[in-house]
Amino acid sequence: MTLPVGAQVTVEEKLKWLGTMRGRIGTTVTDRTLVYVTGGLAVGNYNLASTYAFIPDVAYPSSRNVTKVGWTLGGGAEFALAGNWTAKAEYLYFDLGKETLDGLPVPANPPFHVQSEFKLNGHIVRVGVNYKFGGR
Repeated sequence: MTLPVGAQVTVEEKLKWLGTMRGRIGTTVTDRTLVYVTGGLAVGNYNLASTYAFIPDVAYPSSRNVTKVGWTLGGGAEFALAGNWTAKAEYLYFDLGKETLDGLPVPANPPFHVQSEFKLNGHIVRVGVNYKFGGR
């Protein structure tokens, strides 16, 4: 997008929280290593905001807090350490769709319309140590 001279755009996208409910299926590649794929439901909450300002005196601010439902897919490996302890490395991609904000003109009724489209997706890499309660 090419902006006219003197125009300013600010955009903010903050993921406040994300939760997943996933299944996991895998295979053991050694007696102590499991590799797996995982996927399922993803739910997340975003704060979205954008402002298109045309200097000196016309702006199109918009903002919204939105909770979206989508999907997640990934994979990882879990390694048996000692006793009931394991270590895990995992990658997830999540996609919560799109959200479009309409800029509300200030002052009212300037000669055109402004929209911002947000693609709500991301990548997560995590590592961890687990303790499994009960028997092996």
